[in-house]
Amino acid sequence: MFFIVYIFTNLPLSLIVDNIPKALKSLDLIQTSKGWIPFLFDAGKTYILIMTIDYFMESITISWQGVFLFAIIRGSIGLKIKKDDPEPPSYSEVTKSLKNNE
Repeated sequence: MFFIVYIFTNLPLSLIVDNIPKALKSLDLIQTSKGWIPFLFDAGKTYILIMTIDYFMESITISWQGVFLFAIIRGSIGLKIKKDDPEPPSYSEVTKSLKNNE
């Protein structure tokens, strides 16, 4: 039951959390949408999600060290998977190209 709840709650959260670094990169608030920031977002999301599920499900108990280790492993896997993703265009580059087309 735990894994079913985890999978169905992880999917919508991943759609949001995975796009935050790309949005920050597009707004030129960070230099790249890869590296430590997506890793921290992904690991943090996993840690908070599992701790929340653990809190509300009385039938299971997971130590915070186990959750932390799983979150670090999950973040590392996500980092490897996302390393070949293309960088999003910068917002300033898009607005410049739109102004040049007018």
